[in-house]
Amino acid sequence: AARARVVVIPPRPAAVSISGSATRVASGSSVVIDGTVTSAAGEALPRHRVVLLRRGPLRWLRVGHALTDAAGQVSFTTPAIDATSRFRLRTDHRAHSGIWRVVEQPGLIAAAQRDGATTRVTAQSSGARAGDKVVLFRRVGGRLVKLRHGVLDADGGAAFEVKARQARTVYVV
Repeated sequence: AARARVVVIPPRPAAVSISGSATRVASGSSVVIDGTVTSAAGEALPRHRVVLLRRGPLRWLRVGHALTDAAGQVSFTTPAIDATSRFRLRTDHRAHSGIWRVVEQPGLIAAAQRDGATTRVTAQSSGARAGDKVVLFRRVGGRLVKLRHGVLDADGGAAFEVKARQARTVYVV
């Protein structure tokens, strides 16, 4: 009986796709990032290490890793989003996905109070930063007309004083 030695070389990852559960989130939220690792022939590859990368100020930073399942898929939950962020996936054979961008949307609460001849419009933000631009508009016939602009203070607030109007007025911050 003759014996032959067969060497099997597993296919290498040629591509990794990326998708996410959201592209816009509230400050402090997380996103689920999914990916699929495939060979050059397009077949899904199980048991390959995939790293989740987040773009830092100077380079891509590793924020998670996992092995693909039997269908070649992997899933990550991102760290809390505290600024607009970019993510990508990298396989153990250096195949990179495209970039998944997640925009942080700060929350904003506005209130108006009339006091004699002036109306004071205040805004308080959660998730925005001191120095971010804030704009006050008045709704006129279905359009927004810019009245004032300012910046958020260290506490995330801004205030505007405008001349009080006799007619019902809708302000937008």
